[in-house]
Amino acid sequence: MTSPISSIWIIGCSQAGKTTLAKLLVNRLRTRGHHSLMVDGDEIRAVHDNKLGFDPASRCKQTVRVKRLANWVARQKTLPVVSIVHPFEDDRLKCREEIPGYFEVYLKCGIKELIARDSKKLYLPALRGEKKNVVGVDIPYDEPGYADITFDSEKLRPEELLEQLWSILKPRLLDVEI
Repeated sequence: MTSPISSIWIIGCSQAGKTTLAKLLVNRLRTRGHHSLMVDGDEIRAVHDNKLGFDPASRCKQTVRVKRLANWVARQKTLPVVSIVHPFEDDRLKCREEIPGYFEVYLKCGIKELIARDSKKLYLPALRGEKKNVVGVDIPYDEPGYADITFDSEKLRPEELLEQLWSILKPRLLDVEI
């Protein structure tokens, strides 16, 4: 028997669809009676006074912040749905070790599609050398070795991703459907 899920982390490069899928999932969870909270990496950065950069060391500190918040939310009997780039395998392994019920969803997406979706204007300036610390360009994204599920977000619409993810999650969530 698989253990219950207490924390869902949706990871991948910027513009892979993490926040979109997280919003859809939180809505589905809530309509089914599950207390849940979206924990978005960009929003967490905005909450803190001491702003972190985007260099590798700052990204690791951001992961620690989000991990602490996700654990706190879970202790409140609320399911955190984390949407974060989470580029380093070492950080992901620490989360898996330190968060009981950690569930990792990796959204894989090719660089051409990431550039096409790039509302933040990160990729082309980074590829031209005008911007630094962009994961997938000058900071490598460690391919997850232990993701619970990997989706190709380039080939699936957000609603399709949600349905496939829901079919995997539903049996592992406490039965509270209304």
